[in-house]
Amino acid sequence: MNKSKQRKEKEKLLNIEHHEAYVSFQNNPSQENLTALNVVKEKLEKLYEEKIESIIIRSRARWHEHGEKNSKYFFNLEKRNHVKRHTRKLRLSGVITTDPFEILDAEKTFYESLYKSRQGPSQQNEFPFSYEDLPIPTLSEECKQLGEGNISLEECTKVLNSFPLNKVPGNDGLPVEFYKTFWGSVGQL
Repeated sequence: MNKSKQRKEKEKLLNIEHHEAYVSFQNNPSQENLTALNVVKEKLEKLYEEKIESIIIRSRARWHEHGEKNSKYFFNLEKRNHVKRHTRKLRLSGVITTDPFEILDAEKTFYESLYKSRQGPSQQNEFPFSYEDLPIPTLSEECKQLGEGNISLEECTKVLNSFPLNKVPGNDGLPVEFYKTFWGSVGQL
């Protein structure tokens, strides 16, 4: 059984268990029945959180706040991305088809022929030139040694001062001004 079916079966069983625990608590509102109901609720909420996380990943949302339960939005985002990524109609031999298996087969055939070698088997290893014949420059031993070793604080400071202001040099979102202001604290790191 695949994961999707297992997850649906687990969700179904937990919903049944939740309903039974709820009915038991309604008929006999004891602390024991309340605890059982809360345990089932926690399991069900955990399952829904995992489901929402996978939806967020498949929707390719680049942002998501923890605790945000905006699942309808992410469902619609995932659906829109699915429609964008897949070919729903294709003209094959003058006839428009919507059968996904025919479309996939036609795409497979197209790309197989596109990337198939156009040379005969005896010509595949014969190139008009060799990369070994090209004049590719190499580094001297002195230049190689300059590139080795630890980066010094002076080198980092020099590079930091070369950055233009109002720019973000990395993907952490911190501007150059931040690094320049706190260089005394973060420079050694």
